[in-house]
Amino acid sequence: MPEPSSPQDTTPAPRGTPAADRGPDPGPGGRPPVAVAVAVVVGCALRLTGLGVHSLWFDEVATVQTALDADPLARLAEDRHPPLAFLAFRGWAALLGPGDTALRLLPALLGCGALALFALAAVRLLGRRGGTAAAALWAVAPFHVWISQEVRMYAFVELAAVAALAAQTLGRGRARLLALAASGFLAVGSHYMGVLVVAAAAGVALARATLRPATWRSEAAGAGAVALGALAWTPWILWMVPRQLATEWGFQARLAPRDLAELPVRQVLTELDAVPAPLAPLVWGLGALLLAGLAWSAVRAARAGGPERIATAAWATPVVAALVLTALGPANFTPRYLVAAAPGFALAVAGGLAQVPPRRLGLALASAAVLGSLGVTLQHRRANHREDYRTALAEVAARWRPGDGVLSITGTPGRTSRAPLEHYLRDAPGPLGAVLDWEDVAGGPYTRGRLHVVVRGAHYTRDRLAALRARYEVLEESPDRLGVTRLLLRARP
Repeated sequence: MPEPSSPQDTTPAPRGTPAADRGPDPGPGGRPPVAVAVAVVVGCALRLTGLGVHSLWFDEVATVQTALDADPLARLAEDRHPPLAFLAFRGWAALLGPGDTALRLLPALLGCGALALFALAAVRLLGRRGGTAAAALWAVAPFHVWISQEVRMYAFVELAAVAALAAQTLGRGRARLLALAASGFLAVGSHYMGVLVVAAAAGVALARATLRPATWRSEAAGAGAVALGALAWTPWILWMVPRQLATEWGFQARLAPRDLAELPVRQVLTELDAVPAPLAPLVWGLGALLLAGLAWSAVRAARAGGPERIATAAWATPVVAALVLTALGPANFTPRYLVAAAPGFALAVAGGLAQVPPRRLGLALASAAVLGSLGVTLQHRRANHREDYRTALAEVAARWRPGDGVLSITGTPGRTSRAPLEHYLRDAPGPLGAVLDWEDVAGGPYTRGRLHVVVRGAHYTRDRLAALRARYEVLEESPDRLGVTRLLLRARP
């Protein structure tokens, strides 16, 4: 049976709302404010420029290695992720090549699509004032711009989360159900924690149904469509996940009280070490402002319900679901894994700030949040802020001579440690052909020539690095470059 058509969202405005801001949408046939279009253009410009500023860090080169493997499905058995993003990067690299800028263009385009959909949904849900603030914050937020320029799967999950919210807010009939199913399929096919998109959609559906009980069947059908899209991956999960869980990889265990407290802020801000130390107090103030917006949105949700209730459900349900999953299995509680909650956080934070009375104060607070976030994003463009494999391996290629060996130490299992070398030495056949594994040097010193070593700075690489220092004379050692160090070694006589 076709889904009953959903009437336009017309949740009542809280008391005291100015007439110009009353109602959760711009009106039948209305267009989003010009400021929203400007925010989308600025946000897309931020995502599509500066793609080559940062080196690919380890997780990114590991993604490229798996995507370009002769048998990517066999490689995924040694990984901990579903296949969709890897296959997408494989096809993209076949079209545009494996260069850093070319690879990052794909998530940047996905980020632009997510931004446009979010802007439309935000205006429909929060009205002109709150929707404009939310769209502007999403456009410039360091978290969203950063993952839109990362060769990983998070931009795919972000698009899925926003597409589900937009379909629930803007869609109608069968097209709405198809869009929701596609969102669930994209989310879980890109990252297993994409299942939180299903939780977010269920929370939004429940909130909308409590506001308009006559639509509960339509809302239930929409939430069910997202779940069905996710369940399409059941054969893959049954076949592949047991193999993946049998690997040596660990889990991201980040579940301390501080992580929970900072979660809303970290869904907007990221990589704050790029900000000069003298500006750190301003960043702390920005974080407090974001939390204040979330708190005021919660107060409004408790008092009047309406759009704030939907925003709260959009971020709270995936967070609660993540906590439940963490209680039942290995801890996987990091901001990027919870990207499904990001649309709700942005709606609640920006919408809350924009509605602080009096109107001018709310506008000033929302503007401060947007401008502060833009400042952090622009700081990211000043220099590389990722593990600098690019510079280290350019130096290896320049210093290599026949007979030398090349080794990467990352502490990861299998051939994954080779990923930085395979990516950044791909146009240097001499050094690439001299790549060694740890097993090649573990039994004794490498004596055919010198040994070039690129080390990822982490507690799980210290023992191997110490073993090399004991066996070899250090001829050169580079400074630490955001967690990557290059050494040139020679076996001791």
